[in-house]
Amino acid sequence: NDTATTEIYTSLFVGSVDVYKEDLEQGGDLESSLAEYEALIRANVGVDAVVDDLSQLLRSYRTVPAVYRVLGDGLMRQGKLQQALNTYREALNQL
Repeated sequence: NDTATTEIYTSLFVGSVDVYKEDLEQGGDLESSLAEYEALIRANVGVDAVVDDLSQLLRSYRTVPAVYRVLGDGLMRQGKLQQALNTYREALNQL
């Protein structure tokens, strides 16, 4: 029963990731979308999709430290510690 509930929430959150990505692609608010991505990472739901989206967002937002920071958080959640550290360093270089 708990597994079924978790799967439902996961599919809803992953669907939300697509909405945030589309919103950004259409000129939406980066700060709001990053806050939503952070919430997904903290909830440990849809992290793979969030990391994929943020990696793609870096193409458009290379000089925005917050994108690197949130991506680093996602990589940490995935257990990719060295990649996360490198990403956090890049965020610091952008400051």
